[in-house]
Amino acid sequence: MAQSVSETFEFTFAGVATLDARLSVGALSIEPGVDGQAHVVVTKRARHGFLGRDDITEDELAEVVVTVEQRGDRIVIDGPRRRNGRSLNNISIEVTATVPRATNLDLRISAGQASARGVAGRIAAQVDAGNFEAEEVTFADGSQLTVNAGKVVASGALAEGASLAVDVNAGSVRLELPRTTAVNLDARAQVGALDLVGWPVQVQRRFVEQRASGPLAPNAKGELRVRVNAGSAAIVAR
Repeated sequence: MAQSVSETFEFTFAGVATLDARLSVGALSIEPGVDGQAHVVVTKRARHGFLGRDDITEDELAEVVVTVEQRGDRIVIDGPRRRNGRSLNNISIEVTATVPRATNLDLRISAGQASARGVAGRIAAQVDAGNFEAEEVTFADGSQLTVNAGKVVASGALAEGASLAVDVNAGSVRLELPRTTAVNLDARAQVGALDLVGWPVQVQRRFVEQRASGPLAPNAKGELRVRVNAGSAAIVAR
């Protein structure tokens, strides 16, 4: 009886890396490493308890495929899927990617969660059902975080002059940024609450909608756009 099976992939490259991940289900964690190298570990684990099984074999875990490959300076992760086409209900997928600090992220998670720590680059993350979390990250221009049902929790900074867009259909947003962040804010909670902590911008309330706009610091460049259709958003100065 196998509890888990792991696969390890090592890559080297000369330019700025891009991590391109497409997971239909699972958890993706991104950590900072050394320049010019990437290290990816895929763990397939038997799920216990409700809807789980205690008798999953190593052969059954081997039927679950997560493709990890290099295409130039892109590391591409795709899956999971079972070779026999059966359900993944009894198996959980965990992917840990260690990448250079200067790495662009292009992430799509259908069901699960993604987290990133200590990286700097253009970050595009889309989660259909689940969460995106970021810690000590620097968002380059054109970064976009989109969650259909779930939450976005991010702390870090925007590169000088960069724009960041955050869209949550149903759920919550919490952003923690340096109080010196010189960006133009355009934030709106269509049905819910919008809180600004430590910023010189006032929240305006119009029936069930709350919105706020204006520069967060002098000499503002770029735009911080936040949209929540149903739920709450908090933007906190550190």
